[in-house]
Amino acid sequence: MPKIKEVKKKDGSTVYKAQVYLGINPATGKPKYTTITGDAYKQVEDEISKTAADRVDKKTVKNTNITFQSAYHEWFSIHKKSVKPSTVETVESKMKTILPYLAHYKLKKITPAICQNMLTDLIETKKYKRSSVSNYRMYCNMIFSYCIKNDYLAKNPMKYVQVPKTTNDFLYSENDEQKKRKYWLKSEVLEFLQLAEKELKFYDYVMFRILLFSGMRKGELHGLHWNDVNLTTGEVKIVKTLVNINQQDILQKPKSQASNRTIVLDPKTIELLKQWKQFIREEYIVFGNRKLWDNNPPIFSSPSGKYFTLSHLNNVMNYNFYLHHPDFYKITIHQMRHTYASLLFESGASLKDVQSQLGHEEIQTTMNIYTHVTETKSKKTVDNFAKFMEI
Repeated sequence: MPKIKEVKKKDGSTVYKAQVYLGINPATGKPKYTTITGDAYKQVEDEISKTAADRVDKKTVKNTNITFQSAYHEWFSIHKKSVKPSTVETVESKMKTILPYLAHYKLKKITPAICQNMLTDLIETKKYKRSSVSNYRMYCNMIFSYCIKNDYLAKNPMKYVQVPKTTNDFLYSENDEQKKRKYWLKSEVLEFLQLAEKELKFYDYVMFRILLFSGMRKGELHGLHWNDVNLTTGEVKIVKTLVNINQQDILQKPKSQASNRTIVLDPKTIELLKQWKQFIREEYIVFGNRKLWDNNPPIFSSPSGKYFTLSHLNNVMNYNFYLHHPDFYKITIHQMRHTYASLLFESGASLKDVQSQLGHEEIQTTMNIYTHVTETKSKKTVDNFAKFMEI
């Protein structure tokens, strides 16, 4: 919204003014403005909103027959050139759900009601999670915004559409408290590692320990090669991540610039990596792949040099560990990253330290996801306050 200025007149009275952009003058090709004046701030604010609405209503479109599907393909042909291959695959996957609802409509025929019906059907009939439906809404907004910029649409029909809630969102469940905790407690981490060391394959145990003691993303762990790790200093360079696109393993840049980072692993984890390196090196040689070994293979790979699949650890947890320990508190592989963050906070690490270790671009991301404090930390806070008040 344009800035509203308070202006004192010569007679001592006060008025409020704002300069409002009206668009490009077709005759001159220059920006066109108008000044709105009022005796009250709210009066000027309302006039600005009315002027903006009038501009949208009067906006002309240059192609009134283009369909949503055509607009999507046009937008995507440009968008895919500026994003990672994994994002391209994600968009294509999401659009397989969206297109059956909107593809055949001409843009001018798509109303907020049509958009709302789509989101409601995804929630109520298809039983999609609200977070997933919010993503579908986001991609539609990106396409509609592109159409507005290119004069295919006057306004965005998805702008004020809401992702509906279901009845269950308002009902209390005994599982609600369980669902809130998306990480393991310290005692659960220690118990898991003890069981994993005894029951799982050695390399699986090593991989889980690295995740829980470093906060790496799964793709970052799978993308590590031996020259990324200094087994003397314990330093690990995270400069790439493994993704699988069209059943092909591809190394791409990490999620953000901040994700390019160097972290340090603890001595025990480094010792485990040394043991794994010695074992897998011998396996490469036994299988006649000495040249592959000398060419810096992935840390976690088969003796043929093939990466472990990105679903490998998920399968180990779901079809091995949890199957044999059905009462163990269940978290996902990504939530091991949440666990690491929670325990960092509990150990006294600052918000900035946690942001750096996890490779978050914005500290707000760290705050939004990981500012839940573990039960132990909460108890310490209460105990410390009680002791302070006794002084």
